[in-house]
Amino acid sequence: MQKTKNYEGKIFKDVALENKTLLNHEFEDCVFEGCSFVCTTFKGCAFKSCTFVRCRLADVKNEGSDFKECTFKGCNLLSISWADVFTRNNIMPSVARLEGCCIKYGVFSRVNFGKFDFSGNDVVDSMFSDCRLTRSSFKDCNLKFTEFLRCDITEADFRGASGYKVELATCKMKGARFSFPEVVNLLNGLGIEIE
Repeated sequence: MQKTKNYEGKIFKDVALENKTLLNHEFEDCVFEGCSFVCTTFKGCAFKSCTFVRCRLADVKNEGSDFKECTFKGCNLLSISWADVFTRNNIMPSVARLEGCCIKYGVFSRVNFGKFDFSGNDVVDSMFSDCRLTRSSFKDCNLKFTEFLRCDITEADFRGASGYKVELATCKMKGARFSFPEVVNLLNGLGIEIE
C-alpha cells in the first residue's frame, strides 16, 4: 500500500495528468493553475479548500477520493458525472464556488445543489435529473441544450438564463423566477403552438 503524500498551501502550475491514476495524495489550500486532468482517476485522494484556475477536467473518475469546499475559476469541466466525482453521499456538493467555468456534457443525477450559485457560468449539453436545486441561482447562465427532469427547482432563479428545457410535468417549481422571452421555452414540451 502506497503511503499518503500530503501537500498544504502549494501551487501546482501546468501539470498534465492525463490517462493516469493519482493515488493517495492529500491537498489542503493548494492552487492548481493551468493543469489538465483528462481521463484521470483520483484514488484515495483528498482535496480540501483547493482552488483550480483555468484547469481542464474531462472524463475524471473518483475512487474513494473526497473533494471539500473546492473552487473552480475559468475551468473547463467536461463529461463529468457530478454525483460520482464532486458530491459526498449525494447530499452536499463538494464544490464551494464556480466562477466563469464551462461545464459541458455534465450529468447531475440525484444530487443536492440547493442554494448553489451557478450564475454566470456556461452549463451546456448537460442533464439535471432527480436533483434538489431549491433556491439555486442559474442567473445569466448559458444553459444551451441543458435539461431539468424530476428536479426540485423551487425558488430557483433562472433570470437572464437561456437555452434550458424544464420538464414541467415532473419538476417542482413553485416560486422559481424566469425572464421573458426565455420563459416561453417552458411550454415547448407541451406540444402546443404559440403564435
